[in-house]
Amino acid sequence: MSATHDIRPALPRSAVPGERDLERRLTRFVADAAELLELRFSPDDGRGARLDAAGEIIAAVALRLLDRLRALPRGGARAAALSELAVRGADLEMDLREHSVRRRRFALAGVESALGRLRCITGPTGLLDSVCPELVRSCGFSRAMLSRVEDDTWVPWKTFFGHRDVRPSDEAWMASTRIPLDVMILERELLEHRRAAFVTDTSGDSRMLAPFVAAVGTTSYVAAPVIPAGRVVGFLHADYYPSSRLVDKVDRDILWAFADGFGRIYERTVMLDRLKAQRDHVRGTLRNAETIMDHLARAELELSRQKDERSTVSTATTLAMAGRQSAMDELLTPREREVLLLIVAGQSNRAIAARLVVSEGTVKSHVKQILRKLGAVNRSEAIARYLGTVGSN
Repeated sequence: MSATHDIRPALPRSAVPGERDLERRLTRFVADAAELLELRFSPDDGRGARLDAAGEIIAAVALRLLDRLRALPRGGARAAALSELAVRGADLEMDLREHSVRRRRFALAGVESALGRLRCITGPTGLLDSVCPELVRSCGFSRAMLSRVEDDTWVPWKTFFGHRDVRPSDEAWMASTRIPLDVMILERELLEHRRAAFVTDTSGDSRMLAPFVAAVGTTSYVAAPVIPAGRVVGFLHADYYPSSRLVDKVDRDILWAFADGFGRIYERTVMLDRLKAQRDHVRGTLRNAETIMDHLARAELELSRQKDERSTVSTATTLAMAGRQSAMDELLTPREREVLLLIVAGQSNRAIAARLVVSEGTVKSHVKQILRKLGAVNRSEAIARYLGTVGSN
C-alpha cells in the first residue's frame, strides 16, 4: 500500500443516487451563508464536496442564523432571506440523513454480496488472495490492505488497488516492513478495543505514525480488526487514495461489517481445511491398516495350509502303516510308497522332488510306475485306489 505519484487516473467511485446533487446544494448553501452572514469558512468547508462535514457546517450556520433573526424586525427583506436560508439548511440536513441511510444500505448490500462470494471459496489461500479485491470492488474503496499481527508486531501482507496494478515496489515494501504495535497507536487501539476506527486527517491526528503515513501516502483511512475464533490476527485498512475523498463513519461501519464477516468465514474455512487434512490422514491410516491386515490374513492362511499338508501327510502315513500287509503295499517299492503318500498329501512333482532330494525326472518315473502297478489312469485315480484299499483293511 505504498504511495506513488506516477499513477493512472483513479477510477470514478460509484456514487450513491443523489450524492452529486447534495454536493451542489451544499456548495450553494455554504456560498449563500458566507454572503448573507458575512462568514468565512475554512478552505475544506468551502469546497462543498465534503458531505462528511455537512452536518457541522449546517449546525454552525443555523446557530448564526438564529442569532441574526432574533436581532431583526419581522417582515423585512433581510429577515426573509435569512429565514429562507434556514429552511434550505433544514431541508438539506434532512436529505443528507436520508442520503446517509441510502448509502449505508447500498454499501451493506455490497458487503453481503462480497461475503457471499468469499463463502464459496474452499481454501484459506484462495480466501486470503480474494479478500482485498472484494473489499475494493464491492465496498467502493480505492485500495485495501490485509495485515497480520505477529508477536505484537504489525506486518503488511496483501494489498489491492482499484486504480492500478500492485507493483514490485509495493510488494518489496510489504515484505520488508515490520512495525511494533506499541508505536502504532490507532492499530493498538483496534487490537485492544476490537472495533473499527477511522482517521479523517492523518496530518493532524496524534495517533498517526509519521513513517507509516508517509510510506502509504494516505490522508484519511479506515481500519478494522480481523477476529476469527475470538483472537485478533490482523487488520483490514482501506481508503480512497489517490483521490482527496475522506472516509467517514459510514465507511467505518461498512469496513467493520466486512471485517467481521470475513473473520467468521476465515475461521470456518481454516476449520474445514483442517478437518479435510485430518480426514485424509485417517483414510491413509485405515488404508495402511487394511494392507497390514491383508498381509497378516494371507500369512495366516499360508500357515494353515502348511499345517493341513503336514496333517494330511501324517494321516496318510498312519493309514499306510496300518495297512502295511495289504496287497497294494506288496506291489510298490518303499520309494514308490513314499512317493504315493506325498501324492495323497497333494504334493506336486516338484515339491516331492525337493522333499525327497531327487530330480523331478526321477519323481515322474516313480509316478509312472505307481500308476501302472495300481492300474490307474491319473494321480486322482491312484489316490482313490490307495485310500479305498487302505480303508478296507
